[in-house]
Amino acid sequence: MHLHNMHTASESDGFPMDFIDPGRCWDHHYAMFPSGFDPRQRLSTLWYHDHQMDFTAAYVYAGFSAFFLAFDDTHDTGDENDTRPGAWLLPSGRFDVPLMLHEVLFDEAGQAVFDIFNTAGFLGDKFTVNRIIRPHFKVEPRKYRFRIVNGGPSRFYELFFDSGQPFTVFTNDGNFLPAPVVAEALPMAVAERYDVIVDFSRYRPGEKIVLRNRLEQVDGAGPTGRRIEPGDAIMRFDVVPASGPDPSWVPERFVDLPPIDLGAVVREGVWDFDYTGGQWTVNGEVADMGIPVAEVVQGTAEIWTMRNAGSIWSHSVHVHFEEFQILEVNGKPVPAGVTTI
Repeated sequence: MHLHNMHTASESDGFPMDFIDPGRCWDHHYAMFPSGFDPRQRLSTLWYHDHQMDFTAAYVYAGFSAFFLAFDDTHDTGDENDTRPGAWLLPSGRFDVPLMLHEVLFDEAGQAVFDIFNTAGFLGDKFTVNRIIRPHFKVEPRKYRFRIVNGGPSRFYELFFDSGQPFTVFTNDGNFLPAPVVAEALPMAVAERYDVIVDFSRYRPGEKIVLRNRLEQVDGAGPTGRRIEPGDAIMRFDVVPASGPDPSWVPERFVDLPPIDLGAVVREGVWDFDYTGGQWTVNGEVADMGIPVAEVVQGTAEIWTMRNAGSIWSHSVHVHFEEFQILEVNGKPVPAGVTTI
């Protein structure tokens, strides 16, 4: 079991070759402290899933995944009525809603279909949210916190509301952003996640808003880059009368990113990811899980260039154990305070 993005020791990370045979157990220890005891490294929305070698995609596709929500007693306290100084008052309780996206292929009997021998990825015929096909959800005219995870297996999204309603993004795959980012759409690769606030106060009871995906994708290799109109419906939101006032808030600032000491960089590495002969490769080599190819020295820094060497496919890459900051995307510097948006 892998608690995706958690700061853990290696024996508790869900290493793919740590098999657990029937009738046996494996204890995972989650110490629940931020990396380096640095409060700027506090995490928020995580998720966990089966991590067995060669079967991770199949098991996550089958639904063996769930959310892990971390709170603290200083800022993200999980209480929109918290009176303690410093509490962010983010929407909480029933107004804090996790949304797990899966695209599922069904057979004539209504059973999910998965081809374990298809390593190139595939698309489903139904969009699901929390394993429900195109659900609808009642919302009051107030702010909501949505924690969104793309559970895969191969679909990329560009999510948007058909009403033009923006998202206020305040976390991405790792830590809190320094400040909220207002986004008209959310690009989401497989396993990517966001914390967003959506304010429905502009709507009247009886109105309906649809969350859609407009990114075209015709096979498991990845999106074509074209946008479709009006886009595929993912989830409908039905506005109902308010049950009370909205005490929640959107702070102007969250947490500054830890500074990067480029003087501590002792190594630069290039990782070329490709798909050759039906197998994924890194720098031309098929993974050997018994041989480490990157041994990082504690207390140092490294700059890694991750490059998609393929010509037709897109694939997400997930670094375990440590947070990192993106310096450039396609050779262009990332604006200050922005990571993946």
